[in-house]
Amino acid sequence: METNEENSPVEKPEETSGSEGKKEDLIPYSTHQKLLKEKKNAQSRIEEQEQELKRLKDEKLASEGNKDQLLENYKKELEEIKGQLSNKEKTFAWKTITSSIKEEALKNGCTNPDKLVRLLEDQDLKALEVGEDYSIEPQSLKQLIEKSKSENDFLFKKTVAVADSTPSNQTPQTKPKSEKELFESYIDSIYKR
Repeated sequence: METNEENSPVEKPEETSGSEGKKEDLIPYSTHQKLLKEKKNAQSRIEEQEQELKRLKDEKLASEGNKDQLLENYKKELEEIKGQLSNKEKTFAWKTITSSIKEEALKNGCTNPDKLVRLLEDQDLKALEVGEDYSIEPQSLKQLIEKSKSENDFLFKKTVAVADSTPSNQTPQTKPKSEKELFESYIDSIYKR
């Protein structure tokens, strides 16, 4: 009796150089996609049911007169939301401030602004004057970059004085020649007087 292994939904396990005799069951990509879709649907149903359960508990507490318990639940939820907001605000502030520092460092010739930010000390960051919108006061930022240049000079490009080979804008002023002078110089060049 012959088995039809080629049409099975699960592919044959293959031995790879890193598996050292261990075999893994491989599944087709379409099955993987189907399982991911089912997982997402199940998660969304769970979230909906949790919200519905919370709503029903709140209604039950309100109808039974347990307003204190209901109020306590709302306070807990509010504290969780405040904590999440605080974390997001801190993350936003850090990214905004560090991007401003990196941008200014690049303008001043820093070769690795990420490393510069990691090397900054807490007291240097606390010394920055930051506005409500997390923008850094320019003078404060300039002082930080100058201090960083002196402490971490290896992160900044060395500027070498190059001789200025461009012609200056001040050329010797010559009086324009009249037609007669131009004609005479032409004749002189022809006859070489």
